[in-house]
Amino acid sequence: MITSSQKSTYYGYMSDSTTAEKVVSEKDGLVTKNVKIDNKNDDFKPKKGDFVKLVSKDDGKTFYKQEVVKHDDIPHGLMMKIHEMEM
Repeated sequence: MITSSQKSTYYGYMSDSTTAEKVVSEKDGLVTKNVKIDNKNDDFKPKKGDFVKLVSKDDGKTFYKQEVVKHDDIPHGLMMKIHEMEM
């Protein structure tokens, strides 16, 4: 029997190198504030003001894939939530 775990993608805006000021779920658009990012990847070195893409297998409790992305890489509706704009 083959089982697969669901993965969820999140986008965020870093307030410093270890904390995302806001993280938005791609699946349901929910915003979580002040999320600590446990960096397990030597290539992931976010700075204040960076946008990040995070992938989780446990509904955003931990992130097994982390990368710094460009503003334009974030879907428009999610970016509006990060910037607190009305949709």
